[in-house]
Amino acid sequence: MIKNTLKRHIKTAIILASLWFQANTGIAQNLYIKLQTGYQLSLNPLSGQDVVSNVNSTFTTSTYTSNNIGLGTGFNFGAALGYDISENLGTELGLGYLLGQKNEVTSESTNLNANNTFYNNTTNIYTRMFFMNPSMVFKAGTAKLKPYARFGLLLGIGSINSEVNSESSTNGSSSKEYNKYKINGGLAWGANGAFGLVQQVNEHVSIYAEVAIQTINYRPKKSEMIEAELNGNDILNTYSTRDKITEYTDKYTVVSSNNTPNPNKASQSARVNFPLSNVLFQIGVKFSMGK
Repeated sequence: MIKNTLKRHIKTAIILASLWFQANTGIAQNLYIKLQTGYQLSLNPLSGQDVVSNVNSTFTTSTYTSNNIGLGTGFNFGAALGYDISENLGTELGLGYLLGQKNEVTSESTNLNANNTFYNNTTNIYTRMFFMNPSMVFKAGTAKLKPYARFGLLLGIGSINSEVNSESSTNGSSSKEYNKYKINGGLAWGANGAFGLVQQVNEHVSIYAEVAIQTINYRPKKSEMIEAELNGNDILNTYSTRDKITEYTDKYTVVSSNNTPNPNKASQSARVNFPLSNVLFQIGVKFSMGK
């Protein structure tokens, strides 16, 4: 009796193990990994201005030059894990990193009436952000060359950074100051749609190219000065918390009085939207796990 019972349990275990192996083998055969890189261009850059001013004893001349600040422009590096539900339908979970291009804005002023005072300010603004991109993939075409469309959501965590270099001189005596700010907190979010072609190289490897439109909006929670130097010396600790940190909020109250604001509390400002929408061109390699 015991021997027959043991045989039945062993047989059941073998059957279950076989079914588990077959099921997971089927899943593995439909999995793939993608590695990709590309470059993206902002679709809705911010408007900036470069300014040059000259003051002498007779008149003041100021020249303004428009300057687009593309926060969504830069190199994109990413990877994705995908699963083929059927021959024409799949799903992907992508991860990407935006190495934003630096956008330069300048302001220059020369005042011959005030001891030959010269002032120059150069600000570089750029984005650093990680994105997660769950999406659905729709495929068609032959076995070797397949067009596809991909649609999904975008969620991002990162920051917008600005580096400010200021130089001033009066009668030949000059000074230089450097400040770095990080704007972060909250999620960047949006959606994307991509169209591309996959060329199969062999049974496990394919190459592909695609164009994607990404609509992304970012509402950060705070701005913080994280570096400050004067003539090469660190002066960050000379700034108060109020001078270094600004918290962005949907609603805040200002009470006017003769009291000095608390220097140990962050200042407040209205929340702003930073547009990161872009068109992305990228190429990549796809590794299929199936036979």
